[in-house]
Amino acid sequence: MKAKLEEIDISRIDVSEANVRRIQATKGEIDELAASIKGRGVLQPIIVVKKGDRYELPVGQNRFLAAKEAGLLKIPALVYDEMDPLEMRVISAIENLQRIDLGQADRAAAVSDLVKALGSNDAVAKALGKSPGWVSFMLGFKGLPDEVKKMVDDKKLNTVEAASLRHMLKWKSPGEIVEVAKVISEIPKRDAVTREKRKTAVQIARRVPTISVEELTKRVEKKNPLMSLNISVSDTELDGLKRAAEDEDESLEDLAHRIINEWLAENEYIPKG
Repeated sequence: MKAKLEEIDISRIDVSEANVRRIQATKGEIDELAASIKGRGVLQPIIVVKKGDRYELPVGQNRFLAAKEAGLLKIPALVYDEMDPLEMRVISAIENLQRIDLGQADRAAAVSDLVKALGSNDAVAKALGKSPGWVSFMLGFKGLPDEVKKMVDDKKLNTVEAASLRHMLKWKSPGEIVEVAKVISEIPKRDAVTREKRKTAVQIARRVPTISVEELTKRVEKKNPLMSLNISVSDTELDGLKRAAEDEDESLEDLAHRIINEWLAENEYIPKG
């Protein structure tokens, strides 16, 4: 594919369905970008594909909207004569995922769209130059409540902490997951002791997804460490665990811990949650 750099009429541009940046910038952000464009112009061309006498835009939605807001009649664009929808989606995802200011919700949505388009985590990982594990991580993040995603964007949680809560979706309501996230986010990271305390809270939440907020808080405050237990399993059992862990997108250790916890709770050897 070869593109030509041209100045094209803004009135002839339509945003493509392949544009993966689903969450549009706020009006304030568009206004701020428009003010910058009025002073300095559009510094980075948008990407469009020619469609008859119009253009389809897979990349550069916010620049396009801000240029319209700034009153520009034309905008610099890399113009492709043709591009199939799959190529549009891939190029849109790559361009957006490389943005420093892209929120995690947008990033996860872009990865999810690509998996649907390309058919597998491995194909997306190859297209983006990432590991399959990173793709799985972003897919898990996508399913979390919006309040948890906002905690990540606000730097109250990191992405690893947030994604560790995704298995709770099977047992808890979004509101309950948000409450668990708040408990973790409120543990400070001042020193080695508090950082370890926060790490323990994340581990417990990940391995015991049915746990209540009250029980999580109690366990963290009691500094009850997770103990190690070595057991021997048959090849058949190990193979089954591996396949189950892959289906559940969990580590072997986390899955085994959850199975033990659920069995003990179900048979009333330990309190539920």
